[in-house]
Amino acid sequence: MTTRLAEPEFWRLLDRTARQDRPAGVVALLHSAVGEKSVAVGPAGLALAPAKTWVEARSAWPAGAALDPTTGPAGDPAPAPLRGTPLVVVRAEPGSGGYDSVDYRGWLLSLSWLRLGVSAGLLDRARAYLSGRLVGGQPLLSQQLVKGALADAVIEQVELRAVLAGQLPVRLPVAGLIELHRRITGADRVLLRLLGARGYLVDGPGLDGYVSELLADAYLPSRGVSGG
Repeated sequence: MTTRLAEPEFWRLLDRTARQDRPAGVVALLHSAVGEKSVAVGPAGLALAPAKTWVEARSAWPAGAALDPTTGPAGDPAPAPLRGTPLVVVRAEPGSGGYDSVDYRGWLLSLSWLRLGVSAGLLDRARAYLSGRLVGGQPLLSQQLVKGALADAVIEQVELRAVLAGQLPVRLPVAGLIELHRRITGADRVLLRLLGARGYLVDGPGLDGYVSELLADAYLPSRGVSGG
């Protein structure tokens, strides 16, 4: 087992760091758990990683397929929101196995904590924005519809955090985790809408939400792996 991916302390670190920092550093932290000169590649052959991690990688994790990113497939052009950031989306050969392993379940669980941390950061920014934005002399946060939408996002995050707190990679129901990620995405989109135009800017919180969704797209299986 890739030990760090099974450690609650590491999950808390991802959660905390994702809440406070921009995505590139958190994605690098997540990739550091799979070993030196490796890059995590999802079941469809997609990887979202810092460019430095990709260039230095020599093997795809978890299947172990050999890589030479300096001469191998360069992948598709970076999605527009990622241009100018340290992150790249690339295609690689995912190999023929490893995606039903406890190791990969640990990756998916760690990814869940990272995404929940991003969502918590969006909540913090939405609260600050809505408290300071005045309409008719009153903060937006005092409006009933806004309060209701924010409360729904808070409840969703609390419930998801409670579900994750009881999980271990060895018994992780991946099919249920896919639904959990769908709910994280839903909460994020509510929060980004509450942030108005700021929620769609790539130099603001919009980029954080975008990277979070890309991570789910790259690494979640299309359905539960065996035993999930």
